[in-house]
Amino acid sequence: MMLKYCPKKQHFSYEGMVARTQLAALDHNNGTERDQAVVQKGERAGELMYKQVFPKCSKRWVLKPIYVKKNFNFRKDLMSRTVEVRKKKKSLCRQYRNRIFQKTFQQHQSQVETRPLKVIAQE
Repeated sequence: MMLKYCPKKQHFSYEGMVARTQLAALDHNNGTERDQAVVQKGERAGELMYKQVFPKCSKRWVLKPIYVKKNFNFRKDLMSRTVEVRKKKKSLCRQYRNRIFQKTFQQHQSQVETRPLKVIAQE
């Protein structure tokens, strides 16, 4: 799921990675409680759908459920809410964002070890 929103071949700023990670989490949470797909036509109509898979580690055929396709309506809702908030609180959003990312960046910097001096490392 992460690679859909944060491809490894592209570089993103810290703020961009945070936003994309949050979007990936929202997408995942939105699709977790999907129903299992049901056969629509034919003599098996109404039965639950499965696919056969042959994992190399177990070397046995296994049935895995097929789920209903994902619904991406949460994106439109998120976009409209973001535009509303941005119109209402343009300056407040900027101040809040700067304060949050400043704290996060400072916490990250405090966790990073500094490189020891070459003279001390050789002793």
